Amino acid sequence: MHYSPTFKAAPRYFYAKLWLLLTLVSQFSTLSANEQKHILVGTGDGPPFIRTENGSIYKEAPGLSIEILQSIAKHNSWKLEFVEMPFARQIVATRLGEVDAMVAVFKMDAPDLLYPLTPIAVAEHCFFTREDTDFWFTSLQDLDAIKLGVINDYNYGLIDDYVAENKQDNILKVSGQDKDSLTKLLALLHMRRIDAFIEAKSVVEHVTNSLNTETLRIAGCTTISPAYIAFSPVSEESEQLAHEFDSAIEQLRTQGELKQLFQKYGITDWHK
Repeated sequence: MHYSPTFKAAPRYFYAKLWLLLTLVSQFSTLSANEQKHILVGTGDGPPFIRTENGSIYKEAPGLSIEILQSIAKHNSWKLEFVEMPFARQIVATRLGEVDAMVAVFKMDAPDLLYPLTPIAVAEHCFFTREDTDFWFTSLQDLDAIKLGVINDYNYGLIDDYVAENKQDNILKVSGQDKDSLTKLLALLHMRRIDAFIEAKSVVEHVTNSLNTETLRIAGCTTISPAYIAFSPVSEESEQLAHEFDSAIEQLRTQGELKQLFQKYGITDWHK
């Protein structure tokens, strides 16, 4: 004997609940796909890499590093928010998770932060003097004969131990926002309270050109150092953000977008 299976029709409310569930799942998936990661970034002012005005990122030409970061944000659905603060404060805020990241920083400045593999800037640190000075840097011993200006909590690589020990009492430190700190060093040099200061060559050249200040003399350089975006070590998302940064910047280079940004700011791609 053959039996045909029979099915009992499901109640109407069952289909109503099923439709509601599928609708909610669909809406949730759409929201998740469109959701942006909000990233609070601490920064200073260091043109041509970073440029601020009245405490905010300059809109028309925010700097090479900022434009690279903004392009990466578009690739990764990041929503960036920038907050300007003194360099030392940026490090503390990133370390404590008060901000999600800071830009740009040398690894030696804060080795405990989390870094991607790819830098977002490079800096050649050079000594700057007045034109009437004959100082030239070849070794640390040369610094004994001059009064040197530096920015508080900055690391310059080769001279860091010398600055920290300050055995000759010949180091003058200034602090404040990045732009203010460099302006202070320029003023101290003009007033002859220091004989030289050390800073990234590209930053000094950009600032002196824009301010139309007196001509400075380059009195030797130390090393070329890569600078990075640094992510907070207390955030669970930092490793993923660093990975997304590296992936996106490689895409920008492959697609030619990175080349256009370097040309815009007159800077050679340090990847070459």
